[in-house]
Amino acid sequence: MYPANGADRVWAIQGKDSIEMININGEYFLRAIHPGYWQISVEAYHPFRNVQFNSGDIQPGFDKDLGEIRLQK
Repeated sequence: MYPANGADRVWAIQGKDSIEMININGEYFLRAIHPGYWQISVEAYHPFRNVQFNSGDIQPGFDKDLGEIRLQK
């Protein structure tokens, strides 16, 4: 996440399921989620804008790096 302190919360959403990601120094992590497609929702602090995007297919037993998320003003 850039800037590292630009987001209040980051969520992974799949259908009716939602999981808040863990923030460690501006990097966000999840543990033990169901495989499939997830939407990522970033709740940004002002003056930055909220962001939503799709994660791609999450496979069981593999890590998925979503890359750097750059928040826009």
